Order: sequence, then C-alpha cells, then structure tokens
Amino acid sequence: KVMDPIADKLLVTSALVSLVALDRLAAWVAMVIIAREFAVSGLRIVAIEQGVTIPASFLGKLKTAIQSLAILALIAVSVDNAEWVSLLVYLAVAITVISGVDYFVKARSLLRETPAT
Repeated sequence: KVMDPIADKLLVTSALVSLVALDRLAAWVAMVIIAREFAVSGLRIVAIEQGVTIPASFLGKLKTAIQSLAILALIAVSVDNAEWVSLLVYLAVAITVISGVDYFVKARSLLRETPAT
C-alpha cells in the first residue's frame, strides 16, 4: 500500500524530468505536477501520523490516467502538428491542480473530525 504509490510517483517524476530535458515539455508543467505529488504525499504522511487515512479519490485516479496518457503522447507523437497533445498536457495540469485542491479540502474536514490525542 505504501510502496506502490511511491513507485508511481517516481516513475511519473522521472518521465517528466526526462521530457523537460529533451525539450518536449515545459519545465513549469513538470514543476506543477511534481509539486502536487509532493504536497499530497506530505499531506498523507501528516494524516497517517494523526491516525487518519486519506483514500484515493476518483479525481486522483483520473489525474493518474490523464497524466499517463499525456506522457505517453509526448513520448510517442511527433511535435509537429500535434495540438491535441498540448491540449492533453494542459488537461493533465488542470486535473492535477483540481485533484490536489480536492485532497486538501477533504483532508481538512477529515483531520477536523479526528479527536486530538
């Protein structure tokens, strides 16, 4: 349960960094996605320390699917005339931010419900 999400995050992070290095992806896109991953992971650690489990949400799963498709498209599709790839990347950024906000909002209410120890 712990290692699988970490492995996923490492795989996505390494792909994003590689795509930036190959000039296939803007650095700000990679930074937004990676920052969200660190923030949500940190949030989950804080919650676990307080005895709260934050389950994966539909938005989080959708984020993973869209990010994976965007990364695959960036690797497989030629840069020329691939506007749909850019749209997919921007969709990945949008759902990444939205799902990150969703996790923090849900965690806030879950952590408030937990009695102080």
